[in-house]
Order: sequence, then C-alpha cells, then structure tokens
Amino acid sequence: CSPQYFETLMLLSTLFQTQQLNLNNIQFRNVTKLRLGDTYNRNLSPLEGFRDEYKTLAKIYAHIISMCTQLKYLSVSKFEWLLYIIEYAFDDLRKDALSAVQYAEFGITSCNFGYNESVHVGKHLVSILGTFMPHLKTLCLWRLDDFPWTSIRPDIPSRRYGILIPRWQKTLRTSESILQHVRAFEEDLCELVEQLKGLVYLNIYGKTSYKKVELYRLMVQNRFPNSHSDIQTSRFRLWI
Repeated sequence: CSPQYFETLMLLSTLFQTQQLNLNNIQFRNVTKLRLGDTYNRNLSPLEGFRDEYKTLAKIYAHIISMCTQLKYLSVSKFEWLLYIIEYAFDDLRKDALSAVQYAEFGITSCNFGYNESVHVGKHLVSILGTFMPHLKTLCLWRLDDFPWTSIRPDIPSRRYGILIPRWQKTLRTSESILQHVRAFEEDLCELVEQLKGLVYLNIYGKTSYKKVELYRLMVQNRFPNSHSDIQTSRFRLWI
C-alpha cells in the first residue's frame, strides 16, 4: 500500500473502532460493484511478506465488503488480500457476504518467480471461490506469466534463491516442463469447472510461450468439447 492509501485506511479503522462508521449511518446496501486495491497490470508484484498492519487492513476490507449487501462484482488487485480477510478478519465478515457475487477479478502473482509462499498463492483460488462465491459466473485473472494458477515449482530456500532461480528458469523451456504446465493447467480448469457449476466465462491475462498455445488448445478441446475458447500468448479465454 502507498503511504497515502495506508493513512486513509487507518482513519477508517479508527472510525470503525469508535463505531462512528457502520451500517446505520452509511448506506452501502445498494452498492453492487466493489474494487479493492490499485489498477491491474502484468507487472503484478507480491506483497512483501505479511506485516502486522495487514491484519488491521483485512478487518477494514471485511467491514467494507459486509456493508455491500447486494454485491455482485468484486475486484481485488492482489488475491492475497482475500486470503488475509478470510484468515484474519473472518469474524468481521458478514455471513454469506460474498455469496451473491457473480463477477470476480483478481491479480495472482507468478507461479515461477518469487518467495515460496507467493508462488503457491494460487492453489487456494478454487477452494475460496467454491466456498464463498458459489454462484460465480465470470472469473477474470491477471497473471505475471503463464496461465496455470497452481505452481509446480519446488520450494527454494531464500538463502539460495539467487543461485537456484536461474536454473529453474532454464528448465521452463524444456519439453518436460511444458507438458507439466499443460497438465497443471488442465487440473486447474477441471477443478474450477467442477467446483463452480454456474461458471460461464473465464478470462486470463498473462504471458505464455507460443509453444504452449497449441497444446493448451488441444487440451481444452479434449476436456471441454462443448466449450468455445480463444487462446493466445497473452490471453486465455474460455466460454463454458
């Protein structure tokens, strides 16, 4: 968060704590669209580790979401924030606060580059959506690199990151790695469709190798023969 943004959220926190800001004096009930965080781009960076202030911010976000009793559209620039809200501010989140959401948009960090916790953030995506947004119809993801959101990268000790990450980067160009990513993406898509029965459209902005595009197309045709897809190196779209 920028210093100015953080200062504003701290003010909101004080108002919530003193009960000067609540459902009775701010009418959020007609709000159907909510954006949390900055605008999206492909240079998405992970949160730099968990900080104590994030617990306060998670509670603020939980209060704001809970105010929007007719929420249909939710956009969160960093998916980690939704995880923090559920983990650290679950008691502040109104029951079924997200159950009516039909459009969700998230930025998910790289599955290949970054600290271990960061690259594995995406593995929580489907379980969170299935539990809290069961009626989701449209999902949009912003990725720094490839389309799969579940990482196949082994954990790398932080003290050896500078040495081992170039080696990992080289393996990404091998045929074995390409096939592993195709299988990982297939598993991601199958799990998503299985959990979200009402999903009709998946839109992913990312950056993948041209070598994978045709393999992704063949995989989608095989797994979802009645669907329509548009797959390019910078975008994946699937109409289910």
